[in-house]
Amino acid sequence: MASHQNQDLSHKAGELTGQAQVKKDEFLNQASNMSQSVQNKASDMSQSVQNKASNASQSVQEKASNASESTQNKASNASQSAQNKASDASHTAQDIKDQATHLLQQLS
Repeated sequence: MASHQNQDLSHKAGELTGQAQVKKDEFLNQASNMSQSVQNKASDMSQSVQNKASNASQSVQEKASNASESTQNKASNASQSAQNKASDASHTAQDIKDQATHLLQQLS
């Protein structure tokens, strides 16, 4: 009878050990799946941040390029305007000189 009880206990212990192994395997599978999910989400977030940073960098580069081009155009326009005004002033001075010379010749 004691032998029969020992066999029953041994059988139950084996069943419990098998159930514990199944639970352990299920837990490890869940942990592995969660770990993979977290890694995927982290990778997706990292890619998203990289894309946003790249887009922001491109936007800044374009704005800087546009600002530089605008500044160059304004400087060129200002230079041309200054040259035109200097040329106009020179012509005006020449006209005044010519008129003064003409008046002096008439007075002589």
